[in-house]
Formats: sequence, structure tokens, C-alpha cells
Amino acid sequence: MDHPSHPAHTLRLELTPPYPNGTFWCDGCGAAGATFCLRCRECSFDLHLPCAAIPQTVSHPSDIHPLYLFYKNPNPNLSYHCGLCHGTIDSFKWFYRCNICNFGGHVGCFAPVQTLEVLSSGLRTQAAPALTPQHPQLNYDAQATNEMNDMLKFQKDMIQVQLELRKQRIVGEIIRGAIRGSRL
Repeated sequence: MDHPSHPAHTLRLELTPPYPNGTFWCDGCGAAGATFCLRCRECSFDLHLPCAAIPQTVSHPSDIHPLYLFYKNPNPNLSYHCGLCHGTIDSFKWFYRCNICNFGGHVGCFAPVQTLEVLSSGLRTQAAPALTPQHPQLNYDAQATNEMNDMLKFQKDMIQVQLELRKQRIVGEIIRGAIRGSRL
């Protein structure tokens, strides 16, 4: 998958994190993950699937202009604050910002409610951030909403597959241990 947050390389779907401890750090939200991820093997760049589905542009009633998703602080000498919750925006996490009036803020304050629900519920076992939308009355066109819903349904299905794979692996380990024990 090509993703604008990492244009140098293609991201590949990994069924399990390839790191020895079995987890990865999402370069989108900064939270740990332990299930499927999109990964660049050359750069060790990793994303949760819902983070990859976050819309590149959103509208919000607080600004007449579109808000664009930024993957890093465009000016490291400036500190940005969320226009909704007024918290400081971590310069290493993604955020939305209007290019005209500099209004914007945390992804969790501006992202679509469906994305936030998956991040805060379906990925809870991955220690993904519990995000609470501040203003759920966002405007999206029907195609973008359908695409996002499809991606989020896919993510939930993939989490179920991942859990089933883990369960089968554990059962296999128990059976192998019982067989080894009976041979002694």
C-alpha cells in the first residue's frame, strides 16, 4: 500500500509485528500495537490499520476552510495548540491544520467518529489511545464515508482473525507440550 505519510516506500501488511517483543510503535498515533500493521521493512515505519485510514482532509464547523492531515510539525520552531481542546500538539504525532488560518488540532479532536471508535475499542488490546471526539458533527462526502466504513470493517475483521490465530497457536503449544510430557 502506498501511503502519503511514507512516500519513499510501499507499506506491506504484516500479520504479526516483526519485532522480538511482538509489538510495534505506530508512527501515526504513537501508540503500541500488537496485531496487524502496515510496515515499511526498509525504514521500520509502522502504522495501525485505522491510522492509515484517517482522512487526509476534513471539514469542521469551526473553520470555513478544509483541514489537512499533517504527518509532522512543518515548523519545529513553532509549538501548535489544538483549536478545540487547547492542548499542545506533540510534534511527532499527526494533526489536522488549515493552511490558510492555521486553525487545527489533534487527530482525536477532528477525526471521524467511526475512526475514533475503532481506535478506542477494537485496538484497545494494542494500547491504542482512547480518543474522545470533541465535535462529531463533521462533514464528509458519501464516497469518503463509505470507503472509511469499509476500511474500518476490514480492520475489525482482521482483529478477529488475529485473535483466532493467537488462540490456535496457544492451543497448538499446549498440545505439543502435552505430547512431549507424555513421552517422558
